[in-house]
Amino acid sequence: RNGYSTENQQYLHIQIENNDASETLTLYAYNYAFGSWSILYIPVGGGATTEATYVAAAFTTIDGKKMVTVPIHGVDRVAFVCDSSVDANFVVRAACSTF
Repeated sequence: RNGYSTENQQYLHIQIENNDASETLTLYAYNYAFGSWSILYIPVGGGATTEATYVAAAFTTIDGKKMVTVPIHGVDRVAFVCDSSVDANFVVRAACSTF
């Protein structure tokens, strides 16, 4: 029941807003077939190995507004984790789509 249901959508659209660079946001994924959470890794391409091709979906030193689209093919739930103290200026908005 933790996190948010993706309703089997293909993409996660995130807008992150902040007024300083002290917060970090990390995305977590849950898959019903595995029954567990893990950090979501996204393909960035160009790596010589599989490990180099995928990176953790983590956003650091957030200052201003950022809009990103993250592929979540087959992920059943997503969670947003901030590993620092959060003030009222740190806002995360999310939506899912099939295209």
